[in-house]
Amino acid sequence: MSNTFIDNFTIYNTTLSASQISEIYNNIKDKSVTPATPIISNITKFWESKGNPIITHKYTCDPAALVYNDTLFIYTGQDAAGGQSYYNINNWAVFATTDMKNFWEYSTPLRASDFTWGTQNAAWAGQVIEKNGKFYWYTSSNTTGIGVAVSDRPEGPFKDALGKPLLTNANSPGMSHSWRTIDPSVFIDDDGQAWLYWGNGACWVSKLNPDMISIDSNYGVKMISFAGHFDFPFTEAPWVHKKNGLYYLSYAAGFPERIQYAISTSPDGPFENKGIINEIAGNSNTNHQAIVEYKGNWYFIYHNGGIQTDGGSFSRSVCIDKLEFDENNLYKPIIMTTKGVDKIESTNDEIIKAEVNSADNPFYYDRGKQLIHMKNGNNYQIADSLGHIVKSGNGKKVSVMNFAAGVYIISNGSKSFKFIR
Repeated sequence: MSNTFIDNFTIYNTTLSASQISEIYNNIKDKSVTPATPIISNITKFWESKGNPIITHKYTCDPAALVYNDTLFIYTGQDAAGGQSYYNINNWAVFATTDMKNFWEYSTPLRASDFTWGTQNAAWAGQVIEKNGKFYWYTSSNTTGIGVAVSDRPEGPFKDALGKPLLTNANSPGMSHSWRTIDPSVFIDDDGQAWLYWGNGACWVSKLNPDMISIDSNYGVKMISFAGHFDFPFTEAPWVHKKNGLYYLSYAAGFPERIQYAISTSPDGPFENKGIINEIAGNSNTNHQAIVEYKGNWYFIYHNGGIQTDGGSFSRSVCIDKLEFDENNLYKPIIMTTKGVDKIESTNDEIIKAEVNSADNPFYYDRGKQLIHMKNGNNYQIADSLGHIVKSGNGKKVSVMNFAAGVYIISNGSKSFKFIR
């Protein structure tokens, strides 16, 4: 522990534990602009990924991805540890990175029990999307349907927006099994229209109203039509993204599950099947994918049973590999690796983003000169994500041009904030 000028702030020589972070938050929260602004209010762990799986301190499944403010957020279910005989998932989890190697985890953003109408221990797959400064998490809960939770922040916490399901089996016609209304995925088109996809055994689609928590009754619900050859039938896990005017719908197919995909010129199809993109992921009967473009690269995020101790079909782990397109805008087959993806190196024109955008924020960033200016007082101290001091001094400004990409904490002695390099 260092004896520094920072009030109510301790620099540790090891990664902060959840209890240490909670203690720090309680000490500094009254000095921050609002209770939501303390930089470490709900970050529980930092680590450097050594490859796939990217998360090894807990079991994670059903990944979804969101790029917001130059940060990649990854939302997952949290599987129970090994020895399970079914999907025992009490809560969801959220992780983030700015360079694909250094990750951090936030405290639990949402639990299955937060949906009082849902099935307990069934925090099944979903997706988060941002619209008009709000973050909407569409989730599924076994046979009870699809819900939506909302937050003012991408890391949560999230709250049930409706107190009831947004969709039930009555919204999934043409099939009769009780778990057909699962795996929601949301996509916002260039015109601002939000589309919701879901399904097991078939894929359904509807338009969301501008409030993002109700379905457009005029459009109704449609079952997606597929054309062309099926290597394996549609099972679940739809995910839609758009590239060069084309809509790509990927999904889990068959069982054990592979990931196939189809392409359309319209968000509600018909879609033409293009084949398998990802074969069976090791040691897991299921797979679930997110496809995202981040800092000029495309990534394929999925789960397997790759943790050697207790990993398997009911204790899964999220992985990331690179996604590439051929000259015809078709996916190249995913090569699943243990190495994972390369770190995104920082460049001199990288933007530093303060978490708090407020007149009371005591720091100002000069993008052109890559300087942080202290508005109040001359003292400053900067710590990295492990709690090690990387720079301190007395002055009105500090250069961050040579900082490596990552998450940092800056303090002026009375207020502390996170910034991302």
